[in-house]
Amino acid sequence: MLYNSSVNNFTISTAAMTPEAARQAQELAALYATVAEINSQRDLSALLNAIIERAVRLTGASSGGLYLIEPDHKTLRFVAGYNMPEVFVGIKLTVGTGVTGRAASLGEPVLSGSQSGWKGRAKVSLGGALVRRALAVPLKLGEKVIGVISLSDEVNVEEFSEQDIRLVGLFAHQAALAVEKTRLYEEERQRSYALERSN
Repeated sequence: MLYNSSVNNFTISTAAMTPEAARQAQELAALYATVAEINSQRDLSALLNAIIERAVRLTGASSGGLYLIEPDHKTLRFVAGYNMPEVFVGIKLTVGTGVTGRAASLGEPVLSGSQSGWKGRAKVSLGGALVRRALAVPLKLGEKVIGVISLSDEVNVEEFSEQDIRLVGLFAHQAALAVEKTRLYEEERQRSYALERSN
């Protein structure tokens, strides 16, 4: 397999690598691109969508979404996705319900096989498709959970690997930093605006 990734003069060619080394090189390139975008981009929505797309592609999932915890700390709101039905835009999930909600309440990754008969599943659907496997990883700042990256697959029944969990955890960390950076930027902008108005 030949894979070339070039981001800001950072190029990896996987032509002469073992499959495992090639996958690690792809992961490294994707993480590097994410860090570069966090440092250069102010459009949080575009950045979160890019993070989800990379996580889906590198884990071989079918689709994925990113949810942020609402101020009430009881609900998660869908804010970014890749290959998700249009109906998901703005959808809210209850913390503690479904794979995504459980990851938010536990503060740790949650894996699931087929959810068709699972009593704890959320009342949302991927356009009627049966989810064969799912992985949800919390976005955390220290110990505080601020959201969840949730991946699902309607085709592959093989559980997500430890390597997949680790990789999605790295993307979740980058997403949490991006969300916090945006929050701090907005706070500073509002503080500056208030100071200008008071003078």
